[in-house]
Amino acid sequence: KSDFVNLYNERLANERRVRGGDVPDVDRVRLGIYCLGQVVQQEILSQEAKKRNLTVDSKKVEEVLNQTLNQLGAARPDKKLSQSEVLEIAGTDRATALEDVRRGLLVEKAREAVAKDQGVRVTDSEIMEFYNQNAQLFQRPESLHLKQIYFRVPRVVGDAATVKRDEAREKAEACLARLKQGITFEGLARKESEGPEEMKANGGDMGPLPVTELPPTIVQAAQQLKPGEVSGVVETQFGFHIIKLVEALDAEPVDMEKAKKVIKARLMAQKAEGAVRGYIQEVMTNGTYDVTDYLNIERQLQTRPDLVEQLTAEPTSGS
Repeated sequence: KSDFVNLYNERLANERRVRGGDVPDVDRVRLGIYCLGQVVQQEILSQEAKKRNLTVDSKKVEEVLNQTLNQLGAARPDKKLSQSEVLEIAGTDRATALEDVRRGLLVEKAREAVAKDQGVRVTDSEIMEFYNQNAQLFQRPESLHLKQIYFRVPRVVGDAATVKRDEAREKAEACLARLKQGITFEGLARKESEGPEEMKANGGDMGPLPVTELPPTIVQAAQQLKPGEVSGVVETQFGFHIIKLVEALDAEPVDMEKAKKVIKARLMAQKAEGAVRGYIQEVMTNGTYDVTDYLNIERQLQTRPDLVEQLTAEPTSGS
């Protein structure tokens, strides 16, 4: 039950963010049914992994967890979080996180085994057809290769917030003045920038990033620059930045050969999902697994024919 509640609350919060408000009752029921199905599927596949004696190497589990924690820790532009900080924010500990990763990897192995048993495969003609019908998906987005010198504004409240903001701006203005005197951008970035240590060590190099992943004010400032030129002080919600344009990269299509691996994985995932759903429905029907529905959703829906009618209609959003 706790697995269901956690998944449901997570998905419901995401729905609220997408909609920008509350979620109608009928879509909450849809979401509940979907989450219940996911929990049942995960549990059956977890038990299936045990029946098939599937295992996951402990080094692989550690590798996946470390990669995940490092990615989450680097996601904040103002401060890189340690693995322990990420775990604390997530409300878990390393031992629990390792077990969750292990279970997830075993479930994926069971899913692959079921799909293989069902003869799931993807042909070259299916890959070509998907590419031709979805060419718009295979576009490298417009990107900017930037370097930056960054000054963070600490998150405080009241009058102190204005003071900290002014202090950060003053440091950025002083740094800009030194750049105009001939000090190298990369040297100042290594010495003065308050960005992630790896970025500082590389002279503030952010690497190529899609414009959709950059703050709008950064994009606007970069669009006024030629390669090698430096901006003035730019303010974002994260603090104050001075940027240097290395290169602006136009959007362009990705050719079929480069897209082939991604398309195959996507089609395999779609076909495997269908095969797994069919298999799970079969084993639930023939009694291979004893599934207890603590929520009794089907019984409760029998008392609400009006809700059933709504549920069989189109969803009110993309849920």
